[in-house]
Amino acid sequence: MDENVVISRARKLLKDAGIKTAPVDVEALALHLGFKVSRMELPEGEAGSTFERRGQKHIWVNNKDSVVRQRFTILHEIAHHVLELPSLHGEKVPSDELERFTGRPHEEIACDTFAAECLVPWAMIQPLAEDKDFTLEHLSELAEHFQASRSCVASKFAQASEGHLAFVVAE
Repeated sequence: MDENVVISRARKLLKDAGIKTAPVDVEALALHLGFKVSRMELPEGEAGSTFERRGQKHIWVNNKDSVVRQRFTILHEIAHHVLELPSLHGEKVPSDELERFTGRPHEEIACDTFAAECLVPWAMIQPLAEDKDFTLEHLSELAEHFQASRSCVASKFAQASEGHLAFVVAE
């Protein structure tokens, strides 16, 4: 599945759910699709899982993870449903997998792309990319505004900017 299809489906979901403001209400998106989201203590390193029981779709999220990570996990799991892509990390999402880009299956990368577009929608970041400089201070402000990771916001900001920008993620 190509990136443009993934992004257009994320945008369609936001439109169909009536989401127009940041931070995006990920719980409302899950509910819109019939998911019940529960936060609970999951094993170390497990970000979340999705399953169906008695006709009810569930997303479990690790309550030990940051709110930002939980929001991304919910949208990543929603992406598997919307994009009809199999989960190639098993039923459980390992926390460290959500930060890696290399060596991951295309399906998982597509779900991350979907989640990023839902968290930081083009229509919301594009005007801000025109008005703000690409600085750590502004990225931190935008990360708080969108309740998304700074790296997610930086990536979306760079894509939306008319300037020639690049950012490097380092540990």
